[in-house]
Amino acid sequence: MTSTVSNAVAQRNNGPASLIEQYRDDLALVAPSHVNPDKLYRTMIGLLRGNDNLARAATGNPGSFISAVFECAELGHRPGDTYHFVPFGGKVTGIEDYKGEIERMYRAGAVTSVKAEIVYSNDSYDYDEETMDRPRHTRDRFGSKAVRGRMIGVYAYAIMRNGALSRVIEMGEEEVMEHKAASKTGSGSDSPWTKWPRSMWLKTAVHELAKWVPTSNEYLTDQARAQGEMLRHANKPTSAPPAGPTPPVPAGEAPVRDEPIRVQAEQGNVVDGTVVEPSGERLVTEAQMRAVHASFRAVGITDEVGKHANATEKLGTPVESLTQLTTRQASQLIDSLKREPGTGGDQ
Repeated sequence: MTSTVSNAVAQRNNGPASLIEQYRDDLALVAPSHVNPDKLYRTMIGLLRGNDNLARAATGNPGSFISAVFECAELGHRPGDTYHFVPFGGKVTGIEDYKGEIERMYRAGAVTSVKAEIVYSNDSYDYDEETMDRPRHTRDRFGSKAVRGRMIGVYAYAIMRNGALSRVIEMGEEEVMEHKAASKTGSGSDSPWTKWPRSMWLKTAVHELAKWVPTSNEYLTDQARAQGEMLRHANKPTSAPPAGPTPPVPAGEAPVRDEPIRVQAEQGNVVDGTVVEPSGERLVTEAQMRAVHASFRAVGITDEVGKHANATEKLGTPVESLTQLTTRQASQLIDSLKREPGTGGDQ
């Protein structure tokens, strides 16, 4: 009896709820500013208590569970709403639904509207990219499945803040099925493709659209920086000084330069206050750095030597310090760590 009680207590202390509590501060660091860490924690506990299959998968494979929790926090989503925790194949798979991807597009501030629709066999659909700015899709909005027929395609596009349209994404049934076949959760009775086929078709198109429109808050930072640069140049005197001889430069002083100065830094260059690599790529952001460390913790790598060795192997280039990574390398490393065995992986 005592042994049974002790085992139950140990299981509770080492269970998924305890794991979330253990990483509570790290989740707060990774999450965007609009996410309430306490609410995220309480929502996750509620999901575990309300779904026995999820609780069993999280207990049996805690690495996959905490990796999905970190991804949900990093993307700024609400657990169970725009990001779902699906027990599949003995582990927990985190899935951002199409509404979540659209939400990130809006959050980035570059788009004013996103449209994604499924085309059925009895619908009328036409799009010529040479003569039309967007598809013309006519259908019976309230028609039954028998009236509209089967799903044969899907499309998505976004209207940008300046009124322009993004690239129009079009996918036929064959291409959607290729994405399904490549998905780790593409088959089986518990597969989201089986349970929510319409949502997965829409997600496939929206996920492709996300490659063509900003989905990161860094877009707003870049826009603010660009506007500041425009104002700085606009405030410069527009009239040239009277012509005349160039005044002599006092001995020991360097001549004044009007153009921006690129100052060599220990890591990359400082260009108008932004640290970039000589190639022009930006160095890793603070938010990305937190996500990198959180991803390493999720796979059990906590020492700096191990992190550098793992990053070197995954990126194919020597990494002596994580602060030397570019934003592209950091994203590649985070994505690669999420695909480590036992941490979730592709949906």
